[in-house]
Amino acid sequence: MRFYNAKNKLKRVIKTAVNYEKLKGRIKVDVGTHFRLSVSQSDFCASSGYLIIRGWALSNEGVDKISLYSVEEHIVDAEINLPRLDVHRNLPQYKNKNAGWKIALKISNKESLKNLKLVVLKKDKVLGSKEIDAKVIEQDISGFSPSRSETSKCRKELAKYCVGNGIDIGFGGDPIVPYAICMDQPSAYAKYNNKFKQQLHGDCRDLRWFKDDVLDFVYSSHVLEDFPNPQDLLDEWIRVIAPGGNLVLFLPDEQIYREDCKKRGVPPNPYHSNPNFDFNYVKSLLDKHEDMEIIFSNPLVHSYSFELVAKKTKKEYR
Repeated sequence: MRFYNAKNKLKRVIKTAVNYEKLKGRIKVDVGTHFRLSVSQSDFCASSGYLIIRGWALSNEGVDKISLYSVEEHIVDAEINLPRLDVHRNLPQYKNKNAGWKIALKISNKESLKNLKLVVLKKDKVLGSKEIDAKVIEQDISGFSPSRSETSKCRKELAKYCVGNGIDIGFGGDPIVPYAICMDQPSAYAKYNNKFKQQLHGDCRDLRWFKDDVLDFVYSSHVLEDFPNPQDLLDEWIRVIAPGGNLVLFLPDEQIYREDCKKRGVPPNPYHSNPNFDFNYVKSLLDKHEDMEIIFSNPLVHSYSFELVAKKTKKEYR
């Protein structure tokens, strides 16, 4: 059974439940309960027709049940108390390592996706609810492809830092911006799109085509973690960035990535060489360059990745 990662765009966080409506008069409404609810990922299984929706929920009072409703009609209850160490790491005040939940929904037609709402309960009280955007899921199910590039997940946030003349290292057929110089291995590891041609073929540890301080940006998605000595790569990539230019990175938190693979029942990428690869590790490598200043970061996004942008502030003399 093969699952296609359909969306990370569903992620939403809401904090205070106030005046939530009764559902057919059967459930009491709790006012002012502090909670957090996130819909973080959905996967569509083409062979079975099931949509798998995942997320996490936290409450000061705890969570007994998460239910999915359609037009106030109960559809299915979520499997709850699933391990989410990434959530615990970012929200330790709740002291809950098992905030995850999962719903398996049989998709018969697009009509079944309309008016979906998640309801979080403690005993007979509604702690909060969240509507799910059916249009987003419809678009993914009708137009999903067997594979989806990592860059497609972060383009909305990171493309704005890729302006001017720059390179996408390991572009895999889907460059961060259409005008980027597309570089990959002589035999590309991934190919998501035939629209864009690869201009440079070679080893990303040696950008021999470029002099020092000439590019406005260097972008790379999920490449750095494949190398045992990522400092060498960063040194080379920073070398070619002009003062005022950006190093733009989209990378996995390795431990969270492995947890995600385990939950999805798929093996992790065997090329990932460092089990401790994460945001803080990469930041420590960048800290060795006095000419690089971090101007944007997101330590956890899209289930298991992080975003980091560093600007070159001056020419580094060698």
